[in-house]
Amino acid sequence: MDAALFLTDLKAAGKIKAVGLTNFDTKHVAEMVDAGAEIATNQIQYSLLDRRPEKIMVPYFRANGIGLLPYGVVAGGLLVGGGTGAGAGWSAGRCGAGVSHDRSEV
Repeated sequence: MDAALFLTDLKAAGKIKAVGLTNFDTKHVAEMVDAGAEIATNQIQYSLLDRRPEKIMVPYFRANGIGLLPYGVVAGGLLVGGGTGAGAGWSAGRCGAGVSHDRSEV
């Protein structure tokens, strides 16, 4: 929280252009926004196989003008043949497949 507010102060002073987050859930982003932080974007795991952000995060972010930067959009290579022997450029060792993202609500 303090870091987000400090970065918001730097933005107001013209020292930085925007404040971005990575992997914060909706509850914590809302707490920062309610405290006065100006959040431009949040980078999150989001793919055709992991659509949890659509439940709560996407509507909140739309309503508050916060952008989403998804990563893992091809599910760590699974959607392009990773793990099946096809699409070797997207294998587990080269794009992060197999990383556990065990969060019930983002």
